[in-house]
Amino acid sequence: MPVGVRRQSSTQGVASDDEDDTSSVLVLVPSDVNLNLSQDLSNRSLCQSMGDDSMFVNTKTETESINQDFPAVAPSNSSRPMNSIFRGGGLSRSAVQLLSQDDQTLNEMLEVDVDIDIDIDIDDEDEVNDTELTRAAASTITTATTSGDRGRSHTRASTRSSNTNEKYILRVEELEHQLRQKEIENSSNKLAWEKKSQLQQRVWESKIHDLQKELTQIKELNISSVNVNTDADVDAADDVNININVADHDGPCATDDIDKQLVEDARVATLSTDQIARYSRQLLLREGWGVTGQQKLLSSRVLVIGAGGIGSTLLLYLASSGVGNITVMDFDHVDMSNLHRQVIHTDEGVGMNKAISACNAMKKLNPTINCTPMTEMLTFDNAMELVKRHDCVVDACDNPRTRYLINDACILNNIPLVSGSAMGVEGQLTVFGYKDSGCYRCLYPKVNPTEGSKSCSDNGVLGPVPGLIGVLQAIEALKVLTGAENTMHDRLLMYDSLRCSFMTIKKGKKRSTCAICGPQPSIVSMDQSRAVTSSARGPQQCGTVLLGDRITSEMNKSCENYYQLLKDDIAHVLLDVRVARQFELCSLKGAFNIELASLEDNVAQIVELSDRGSKSIYCVCRRGIASAEATRILSEILPSHYSVFNIKGGLNAWVIDVDPSFPMY
Repeated sequence: MPVGVRRQSSTQGVASDDEDDTSSVLVLVPSDVNLNLSQDLSNRSLCQSMGDDSMFVNTKTETESINQDFPAVAPSNSSRPMNSIFRGGGLSRSAVQLLSQDDQTLNEMLEVDVDIDIDIDIDDEDEVNDTELTRAAASTITTATTSGDRGRSHTRASTRSSNTNEKYILRVEELEHQLRQKEIENSSNKLAWEKKSQLQQRVWESKIHDLQKELTQIKELNISSVNVNTDADVDAADDVNININVADHDGPCATDDIDKQLVEDARVATLSTDQIARYSRQLLLREGWGVTGQQKLLSSRVLVIGAGGIGSTLLLYLASSGVGNITVMDFDHVDMSNLHRQVIHTDEGVGMNKAISACNAMKKLNPTINCTPMTEMLTFDNAMELVKRHDCVVDACDNPRTRYLINDACILNNIPLVSGSAMGVEGQLTVFGYKDSGCYRCLYPKVNPTEGSKSCSDNGVLGPVPGLIGVLQAIEALKVLTGAENTMHDRLLMYDSLRCSFMTIKKGKKRSTCAICGPQPSIVSMDQSRAVTSSARGPQQCGTVLLGDRITSEMNKSCENYYQLLKDDIAHVLLDVRVARQFELCSLKGAFNIELASLEDNVAQIVELSDRGSKSIYCVCRRGIASAEATRILSEILPSHYSVFNIKGGLNAWVIDVDPSFPMY
């Protein structure tokens, strides 16, 4: 049976005439009972007298069922949520929250047994549940107030429910009072905690200030830190550790009698502070690294032949890893065309010797190591003495003659050799003369001048390829120096950048027929090495001289001589023997392109161009090496009345001596 609830004045059933009387009580009446207000007080005037925020609810004779999800849903005849009706009716927020509880919670809080006996037709066996009564009561709370000018309203609620109403009213007001007291208490506690926290903060700040003030008075304190334990006068406070670093101060101090030697002896560290900080990441490694491995690197001596594309990344990683002594040997100078792959050099270093440029870059990267540049060329005369002063040699050169030379010097001195090469889009890597492995002559026992004539300057190279080979060489060198396992001494690595593939080929041990590392070597000195290696292509600088020995001095013409020929407008044939892709880059006016490799197949064309020998033939290439060979071949094939000359130094010399604006590559 639903019950309506509304607030009346303290006089039961009668509205108060006193406008200042704000005391009121809750009157619970069955919603089925007709309140039957006086006719002169209409619903509209009653609502106006109660104010805009309150109205009667559940005054119908037949009230619809209250939503079980109350109080979220207002009664069907109310246009506003029930909570707004509660607030408008004069109940505090605490009371509204109280009446919004579920059945069980509300019964427990109210603890009132309801026994309503009114004159309504119900079955005697039916019992009115306290929870339903409470829920229905909460759903129909309203306030009935009237002003003195509006008159008084009377209700004919059963007097037998008055006691029950009073119990509810008293209990609700009691709980409301308790809630307000609790809110006041919580607010007071919050303020107390805030004041206590602020007070404690001031206490801490004062203690820290006092400690700092005392520390500023300490002079020449030789300890590195001070640990201060401060206890807070608060519950469950922990000890606070204040670590303060104190710098050295001038003036006398009681710590002057500390034995500095004793302090140093107590410090257990085989590496310096800077070394531990610099190499800490690789110090944490196992399998040949760690402190012992780093000490080996710091005391190692490495010779690197070549500071070009392979040497660039190789040298940087050797330096950054802490190889203590690095010797760089390169006679060449930095050229603009080198920079796309030789990343150790810079644009500002163009024209500088590569060994010096590389050492400058390594010292900037790691100033703790020793770098020694050598600007001369490695020869059969200085190789033995140079190699034996080092623990490991790394071959980063670009010509087969130097590879044979380095190999022979390392084998004769029993020094391991890390070898790498790059050409075009491919690269190779292996280790020679280490752990009973074979040598370079075991893989390439015969010198092949034709096959070995390829170079990056003639055939091109993809910039990152030599850089990658250099990185791999650096790793192998570090493994050799530290004694790590699984080096490439028994394998040959082949890299194809276009396919991004690495292929490893297993190498055999020393060849029984090897000329230098076999059981019966034929090469036991560098003079013998020179004798069997002279036909191999060597470095660029000596290429012209060596090939020039095969032609007479009269066959070599300088760029100034050829310029005078052009100036005098003398008829001739200019034969450019470079490969076609180089010829497309740049050439001299009037040149005919016939590659050196196909020169003998095009002799008839050359004869026709020279008008059967009436015109002189001038051969040119990029550096004067291939053109010297072309001059030799033609002088041997053509009849003696043909005049064949080589432009010494090639197009590179033309840029220096005649036309500085001519492209160099």
